[in-house]
Amino acid sequence: MTVENTSLLHFPSLYKQDTQYTTAIPLEVQFVPDSTETLRPIKDIITTPADHYYLMYTILLILLLGVMLFILYKLFKADEKIPSSLNFKSIETADQIALRELQKLQQEKWWQQGQIKKHYDLLTEILRSYLAEGFFIPARESSTSEIIALMNHQEFKLVLQDEFARLLNISDLVKFANHSLSPESHMEFMMVAEKFITSNANMIPGLVEQNKISYQKIFDQKISSQFEFSEEAVPNSLLQVLDSSEMQDLVLIRQLMHTQKFTLPEAWIRWHQSKLGLLNQWHTNFIIHNKQWYHILFIWIPALLLVSIFFPVLLLVSWFNKSQLISGGIFSLSKKQKILVDYRKTL
Repeated sequence: MTVENTSLLHFPSLYKQDTQYTTAIPLEVQFVPDSTETLRPIKDIITTPADHYYLMYTILLILLLGVMLFILYKLFKADEKIPSSLNFKSIETADQIALRELQKLQQEKWWQQGQIKKHYDLLTEILRSYLAEGFFIPARESSTSEIIALMNHQEFKLVLQDEFARLLNISDLVKFANHSLSPESHMEFMMVAEKFITSNANMIPGLVEQNKISYQKIFDQKISSQFEFSEEAVPNSLLQVLDSSEMQDLVLIRQLMHTQKFTLPEAWIRWHQSKLGLLNQWHTNFIIHNKQWYHILFIWIPALLLVSIFFPVLLLVSWFNKSQLISGGIFSLSKKQKILVDYRKTL
């Protein structure tokens, strides 16, 4: 049945037999009311939970920008340093190092634990290093008799030299002939060693100055003039790798992308590069192999963004590998564009 207009219809009764019939059914037909024609009541304001994602995104963005600025600042400074931020001389003198090692040996108590040979091995090693570093006597590679002969032929005489010679001889007997000593003798020799170190310490500064090897002594004027302090003593560690080293170019960076070239021994340059942090190595290699400014511009920006995003991961990797993420090498640039040497990193 089809109805095309609103109306009230009645379904009539249906007869089945004379005595059976159905009830008439009324049916009202209406259209769906138009909601735009009627005004509905105003609903109450519903409070919903606030969305805090924007705050989290803001904090992350600030952190990202902070990391980018930090990395950019470090790379902008690159190899530039000021003299006051470097260590031009070893913090400890030969006597200070020897006394520190002697105190460490005393605390380890090797002879009290029955390891007498180890005790005297370490003791003589400390004293040999003291002679080598403080008095320029080649004691590390010399036998006891040779050390005593070298001390006797010096222009100066060491305080307690005879007692020191006896200590070396007794130590050899302990190490090589299983010579036994009383506990009192062990303590006596420790006291002799300490007194020998402290009694001769006042001669060390003059001898160090007299025997120092400066950059001016090992290089010609052209090479030595590259150093800000060419009259400074060359660290012993650098002197040890100087032999048979060819000269190569060292590239130092200033103001993010400007390079300065110097000529130094190849072994020194390799050592310098090994001290660089991961980002500093990447920075140096990138600047050396990308000379055009547009290369630097189009690669720097996305690279800096990626490094900043993965900065925590890089920190973990450097920590796991026991290396540094951002660190300068042995050599750096002064304001006069000359080489500064960080003596701490040569130890």
